[in-house]
Amino acid sequence: MTIDLARVLQHESAVARWRGLEQWQRNIRKIDVASLSLLGGALSDSHAFVRWQAGQILAAHAEGRVKLLELLDQQSAHEVWVVALDALQRVPISNFEAVLQRMLQYDDVALRRSAAEALRYHATSKSTGMLLAALQDEDLWVRRAAAYALAYLDEPDVVSALIMQLTDSSVLVQQGVVYALGALRAKAAASTFMQLLSHPDDIVRRNAAWALGRIEAADALPDLARLRNDDANSIVAQVAQQAIKTIRRPKWLPFL
Repeated sequence: MTIDLARVLQHESAVARWRGLEQWQRNIRKIDVASLSLLGGALSDSHAFVRWQAGQILAAHAEGRVKLLELLDQQSAHEVWVVALDALQRVPISNFEAVLQRMLQYDDVALRRSAAEALRYHATSKSTGMLLAALQDEDLWVRRAAAYALAYLDEPDVVSALIMQLTDSSVLVQQGVVYALGALRAKAAASTFMQLLSHPDDIVRRNAAWALGRIEAADALPDLARLRNDDANSIVAQVAQQAIKTIRRPKWLPFL
């Protein structure tokens, strides 16, 4: 059964438009020029879930990804930018990183947030400098997203910059920074990780325990044991136990 995309998108009911898009997607293999135009228009729909569905359909096809990139590089409406970014975040596509780098400098804070979040999946060493600068962004969510993106960039200056950011005024940013340092196996932060095992925030404590396991910090075993036995959060205690097992693991049994 062929579904008329134009008719679907003209329906008065937002739910009908959304469901119609889902049904239409299941019946196509390639997006033609007319459909590209219609779906591009749907990115400005009055309802968020219709915009989201149109973005996901475009991102699933090569022609659609090109269309989304074009919209990102144009002075499109705010909601179009947000949907296009979300749709492309986990899709491997050339030139996307350069677009995201430009968006990190936009005045619109929501777009800076989305760009930093997307760079978590697309950043290379080319983005290191801009992400380090984003750690100083006035918006805590941009700083947090930048920290998570830096977790995948083992580049000079990254670890030292992240260690300095551990004093961030936002606990949400601190969570991301501790995770990033653990992901990078930053042994230079070992003493700080140990101090953070007493942090009032559960996620900071959990990430610090995980990081100590990653760097196999034997000096932290007594503190990790205390966390395992006494922490009120069961997940934190479990992570501490796993860190202890990792540290105590015989070096000739690397996969246990």
